[in-house]
Amino acid sequence: MRISDWAHTVHNRNKITGFVTRINGDEVTLQVTEPKGYGSIKIDKKEIIKSSEAIWLDDIPSLIDLSLAIKDQEWFNKWVSELRKWKRVEEVL
Repeated sequence: MRISDWAHTVHNRNKITGFVTRINGDEVTLQVTEPKGYGSIKIDKKEIIKSSEAIWLDDIPSLIDLSLAIKDQEWFNKWVSELRKWKRVEEVL
């Protein structure tokens, strides 16, 4: 992870998108762009997902629909499996 990388995290139950403005050991400062008006936050490096690697639960139904539209069985199976994992996590919370 480097300064200026786009990243995602969850902070106070909010999905956060922003960019890295500072790295101090294991602490990262993110300038939040979504939701607007959130400012900046400091968060543990382990709680950050680089933007290119992030898939949110809200994204999965669209990816399932896309896999059906392009008739890609392997991709469909991947996203259905991923959705089941997220649902199990939600049950724990």
